[in-house]
Amino acid sequence: MSSEFPSPQSLSTLKSANAFLSTCNRSSFTTSDGLPLSTLLHTPPNPNKETVLFLTGWNESYVKYWDVIRALGGEGYTVLTFDHRSQGFSGRTVEPHDMSHVEDFERYVKDALEVLEERVFKVGEGTRKISIVGHSMGGLISLLVSERLGVERVNSVSTVAPMICFKTPPFPWKIAGVLGKVLPAIGLGEQYTVGFPKDNWEPSLMNWPLKCTHSVERAGCWVRQQAEAPIISLAGPSNTWVASAWNACDEFMEKYCGSKGSKYPVPWIMIRPTDDRFVHCESQDLFALTQKGGGGIVK
Repeated sequence: MSSEFPSPQSLSTLKSANAFLSTCNRSSFTTSDGLPLSTLLHTPPNPNKETVLFLTGWNESYVKYWDVIRALGGEGYTVLTFDHRSQGFSGRTVEPHDMSHVEDFERYVKDALEVLEERVFKVGEGTRKISIVGHSMGGLISLLVSERLGVERVNSVSTVAPMICFKTPPFPWKIAGVLGKVLPAIGLGEQYTVGFPKDNWEPSLMNWPLKCTHSVERAGCWVRQQAEAPIISLAGPSNTWVASAWNACDEFMEKYCGSKGSKYPVPWIMIRPTDDRFVHCESQDLFALTQKGGGGIVK
């Protein structure tokens, strides 16, 4: 591996990314609670398959996945994506701008449903099914959105390292849940959670993306994208974000994982990493074991 990071090759990748993104339709969508979300629609020259809703992970923007969007378009899929609230190019609800915050994780699901209704179902595709793809936090949101829409609207949901349960260092999962309730209750909801903000998340240090992917060139391109648009780089989540995410994960696991788990209603496929910096991979195994027959897990 070259000691220079990001590498000169990643600059070429950035130019390719910007060139492709300039061909997509990027616009703003206003949610029912008045927050602007940055959206992107990629319609290939010869679309012959369904629309794919692509949902990114925490502390990401759709620009990071330009190559995935391009590849899906190359297969004939129309791709709709957007940046989640309080991250990427979308609007913030609290200050500082580099702190991700959501009062209730359900709001992420509502945002996705509202974008779909306006950009897909109301424009002549109301009777057509879609597919949904999501990574990490976007993976959990994808599962929740697909559950809400059901097989009447969704062909399948594909997730990569979905955030069914996330790591909460230095605290065990249950203790983190208790803190998640206490800290917002005493007026600390809109403060960075324990261990944040992290200075080493700043693009200037250029090292943390290497811990999130095996592709040095892709990591370098993402660092350069953040340097071009610093607003898309987060320093950490709020205590309220942690509490809302913890509740969403806990409810999902109780409903669909373990001996008493209900049958998940939509065909699914899940790509499970060997390890993950943020997500508990064992939760993905438990979901796959509980939902055996309804989909498949790839390791």
